[in-house]
Amino acid sequence: MPGAEGQKFQFPNRRISRCEKVVYREPADATRPADETNCRVERRFYVRCGFDTDGAVREIFFAAKKETSDLVELATDTCILISQQLQEGARLTELAVHAPKGFLGTIIATAIKIEADRGEEVRREYQGEVAA
Repeated sequence: MPGAEGQKFQFPNRRISRCEKVVYREPADATRPADETNCRVERRFYVRCGFDTDGAVREIFFAAKKETSDLVELATDTCILISQQLQEGARLTELAVHAPKGFLGTIIATAIKIEADRGEEVRREYQGEVAA
């Protein structure tokens, strides 16, 4: 939980995280959804989320192998900014309302999915109900 106003969230010493592989396709024709036949570029990367003891995502990390250094730097910096907001009490769903569509929006959408799919499991793990 966030501390007093202006204080950053304090993680437990042992942080639990979950990771998901993402395939993002940028459409060649923006009027149609991206798929195998309508794809200008395909990007493969990983989104790792760190959780608080209540099972909420409080930090996001980006990793990619074959991407340009500029893209990796942009995505990493974006994840740092998002993580700072989350640690100050913002929720992913609140941030998603203002998120850009496309590549950066996909990072936030993936974090929302990880929290929804794994948050309760992580909360139980922190409480010792699930073997690590």
